[in-house]
Amino acid sequence: MSITTNPHEFSFFQLTEGLESHRLLPDHANVWQLFDKWQKLYDATKRQSKLLWKRRYLKPKEELSPYDITHAHLVCRQARLEFLRYPIPETPEMVASC
Repeated sequence: MSITTNPHEFSFFQLTEGLESHRLLPDHANVWQLFDKWQKLYDATKRQSKLLWKRRYLKPKEELSPYDITHAHLVCRQARLEFLRYPIPETPEMVASC
């Protein structure tokens, strides 16, 4: 599977146990160096870090391409998970109308 619709919109993030925010990793980051740093972080804090692949920004009113199922699946899944994790104060009716 590959993303053909704007693959540059996705990046790796650092997901650290116990922290709400995800840290955007630079495109030139060396994975082995990251793992070494994360091991030191774990040794000091007992918080484990993982790689997270997600889209940098979700766009409102975006039309997903039915020809790029991987892209559509990733965007929909991320939107659903972030909505559940970071609920917004609008009423369900307002959200449904969006």
